[in-house]
Amino acid sequence: MKHHPVVVSVLLLVLSVMLVACGTDDGIRRRYHIEKELFTLEHQFTGLGIRPDLVSKEQYAELSAGYARVLADCYDALKTIDSARNKRAVVEISTLAFQAATRQTQFLFSRRQFDSCTAVLNTLMNRVGLARDNAMSCFSNLGRALQAGGHWDSAMVVYDRALELFRPPVMSNRELFFKLFNVPLHIYEVLQQAGASERGQQRFQKAEAYYREMTRQYPGTKVSVAAWSNLGRLYEDAGEWRQAIDALNHVADSGGQLPSQVVIKIADMYAGGLHDYATALRMYDSLSTNLTGSDTLLTPVLLYKRSLALMGLKRYHDARQALVRLEAKYPAYYRANPSAQYTKAQTFEKEKNWERAESEYSYLVKRYEGSPQALAAYLHVIRTFRKQGDTTRVNLWRERARKDLERLAARSSGSPEEGQYRLYQASLLSEEGQWDSAAALLGRIHQKYPRTEPGYRALLQAAAIYRDRLGDTATADSLTTLFKQELTEVDAGSGF
Repeated sequence: MKHHPVVVSVLLLVLSVMLVACGTDDGIRRRYHIEKELFTLEHQFTGLGIRPDLVSKEQYAELSAGYARVLADCYDALKTIDSARNKRAVVEISTLAFQAATRQTQFLFSRRQFDSCTAVLNTLMNRVGLARDNAMSCFSNLGRALQAGGHWDSAMVVYDRALELFRPPVMSNRELFFKLFNVPLHIYEVLQQAGASERGQQRFQKAEAYYREMTRQYPGTKVSVAAWSNLGRLYEDAGEWRQAIDALNHVADSGGQLPSQVVIKIADMYAGGLHDYATALRMYDSLSTNLTGSDTLLTPVLLYKRSLALMGLKRYHDARQALVRLEAKYPAYYRANPSAQYTKAQTFEKEKNWERAESEYSYLVKRYEGSPQALAAYLHVIRTFRKQGDTTRVNLWRERARKDLERLAARSSGSPEEGQYRLYQASLLSEEGQWDSAAALLGRIHQKYPRTEPGYRALLQAAAIYRDRLGDTATADSLTTLFKQELTEVDAGSGF
């Protein structure tokens, strides 16, 4: 039987279309199956209404296995689907793989299985072509996992590589991905707090060069503004106040004006860093008279700042009068800010009116019970009476502090707030020279509240005691290493 050429051509065309359609349908089918399975897992997780670190062991095992299964399905689909005929399906399955891997690594990280977390992320990045936003997130998470697992040098390699690949780390919505952009600053701050001076200086120079380059390459953009802001923070951390002020003077808004918060920050640096209280006072007063719109809410803040500048100028009566005006005009602000009451007590102390100062400190610890300023007042008063040789008053205030701290800690048991109160208990022990007891308490604080602010402070304070008071450098070094492993969370904000 002889076939007409046109008929044959039509049949071949129909067959090819059917084959393409089948291939496309297979990609869509695989994508739909994976998406449905992932949706079910996410629904189960959301239904728990709790964080990954609070999921029960049974729930953890079930969900973790589910996400691992979805991830395996993604890899199998990407390996078997014809990417040329299923471009959209490949992109969508790649995104699903990223979502499943991200959730799985959240579980692993919360269980401190950092090496497993690293393995999942490495496999994902090697086997899947990720979109830019997802790739940046993976690099960020991989760096964190390596750092948390004690692989500091490897983490630095990953972070440095990411900053080279994504220069600058701008997302598809044209916003900066700050979890990468802030890494150079973050690493320097970790090393600085850990006391690693040589490596810290190297990272300072690296961060400075990176942000300076961002200001040169992207002038007048969000990237440049964020880079100047980070330079300001970097120089502030290093105590290079004039350079910090110069950097912040470049953090202008779209209208070319410095935001009020930035002006206040610069004035704070003149006062607290350069001890140029006169300049700071002029800046506070000038800003106060020019506030408009929502910035007028800063008026009580500036009045309080004014009192601090007057304290620096040793105009203690004027400083106190500023605080009196603050309390009279803005009572809600004064009631909510124990720092104002602490400063008021300081004005009397600086005038050597210690009897009145003690009364004001006593009011502070009662009225603002449990606040950092009240707890700091306990330590300050005890030290002052000790210098004066007044043993009776030392014992009275120390006993009062002990009772209050124990009551506050018991009341907040199980929350990081308890750790905060225990830190002050450790400080009391240190004041009495009970270094072993203080170090042991700090160790318990960290053990109970790791990866929290009290836990971080406990590590550093314990390391200082072991190194400087107990002569145990090995333990001190192990604690600072642990601090570097734990402080992995990079600030995701823009600073100003």
